[in-house]
Amino acid sequence: MKFRLIFLSLVFSFFFAQAQNYIGTVNSLVSTAGNYSLTHSPEKLYLQLDKQTYGINDTLWFKAYLFDASSFKASNQSNIAYIELSDESNIVQTRRMVILTNGLGSGSIPLPSRDFPEGGYTIRAYTQWMRNFDESNIFKKQFYVSDVNRDKWLIGYNSAIKDEVAQLHLQLTGTNKKFISNQQVLLGIRQGESILRRDKPQVTSPNGTIDLAIAVLDKPEPVYASLHKGSYDDKFPVYKFPIIYNRPEKTDVQFMPEGGYLVAGITSKVGFKAIGEDGKGVNLSGNIIDNTNKQVAAFTAQAKGMGAFTFAPKPGVSYKALINLPDGTKKEYPVPEVKPAGTVLSVTNPVQGDSVIITIKASEGLNNHYMLLGQSRGLICYGASVNLTANNSQTLKAPKNAFASGIVKFTLLNDQLATLNERLIYIDQKDNLRITVTPHKSSYTTQDSIALNVEVKDSNNNPVQGNFSMSVINDMRLNNDTVKTSIIT
Repeated sequence: MKFRLIFLSLVFSFFFAQAQNYIGTVNSLVSTAGNYSLTHSPEKLYLQLDKQTYGINDTLWFKAYLFDASSFKASNQSNIAYIELSDESNIVQTRRMVILTNGLGSGSIPLPSRDFPEGGYTIRAYTQWMRNFDESNIFKKQFYVSDVNRDKWLIGYNSAIKDEVAQLHLQLTGTNKKFISNQQVLLGIRQGESILRRDKPQVTSPNGTIDLAIAVLDKPEPVYASLHKGSYDDKFPVYKFPIIYNRPEKTDVQFMPEGGYLVAGITSKVGFKAIGEDGKGVNLSGNIIDNTNKQVAAFTAQAKGMGAFTFAPKPGVSYKALINLPDGTKKEYPVPEVKPAGTVLSVTNPVQGDSVIITIKASEGLNNHYMLLGQSRGLICYGASVNLTANNSQTLKAPKNAFASGIVKFTLLNDQLATLNERLIYIDQKDNLRITVTPHKSSYTTQDSIALNVEVKDSNNNPVQGNFSMSVINDMRLNNDTVKTSIIT
């Protein structure tokens, strides 16, 4: 987009010009950058949907909230929001424009069966101004369209792989939690629109189980199993689910040094994350060994395949990780390359403390003058001049009350304002609104009217005036929102 390229060029030109005038002047840089951010702040758009799952030929109702990303106040910068609904193949099925007044808008979108058959969909919402920024700023949420008039099957399965053959053990139950027993079904294997295999009819066991053996297929496109009720004729219901392998040797382990990289001679904290082939975290352990096979560090995942350890790399030495996989085998993984010289940024965010502790360390012989900035919601909320001591390190404290709730980014810059290290943390000021909804009585009869008392207070128990939305639907048709998105996230 031409406007976006021009805009970004202006941003970089602006900050380069300011760098020449404000080197070493933290307060001036913070003030100038802050003013620029306020006048060029991105927008955030949130859509509150009436539910997560819709029926065939249903209607999707929504309310839109547009606010400034820095202040979290209603934005008047844009008065039109664009909404798109796309299917699982990322094909847009419908588009809508919504008028926004003082940052608010609402509407509905019909979901006719010809355009929205049963399946998963994604709703995207944005303004034209938002398209000048990163794609992550665009609102996205998944929802499902389901045929509520036919029986539902719930399919659970586990798999075991041996000699490149996956043994799938399926169990079918109804929404009433009863087994689908003695039911004739047909199983097929698909990849995209291609049919790779069709089995002969099978009958489920009394406890609703059925087994399937398939060859492991290492292909870029996902492979699906299709379960047909009755026959392969399209008029019968088809249940499709992905075949997910979970081979231990395919476990992905990533090492992430705090501040961005390892520096020889400086102790660093290294975070790691282990992800299985099924996309879930893998709890494992391992060791860091040098090029002489000497162990220099050990680590164990604490939760969902994640953990951290400290490590002091030496100059001229290479390292690798020897991982103990869940099946008992071992596998080597690379460790990020060690830089011969540089800086290390370490940030500690104590749960009970009122300050964030920041430690900067640098190799000998480097410039001892740096600049540290802390950003929240795109605004620079903290700035400090860093002058390293004789041991090439300095520890600072940044008050937490300088930042809003959310992600805070600390950036270490040199005297030319070049970024050296970055570190993200999350600060929770516990300032969420407290919303209480109280019905005027405990039970109601058919076609009765319901009166609700809605009370909103801030963290200091003061009343809050605002604009809110509420959805009321049949509890029998309500599916819990497993994504748990909210206007906060």
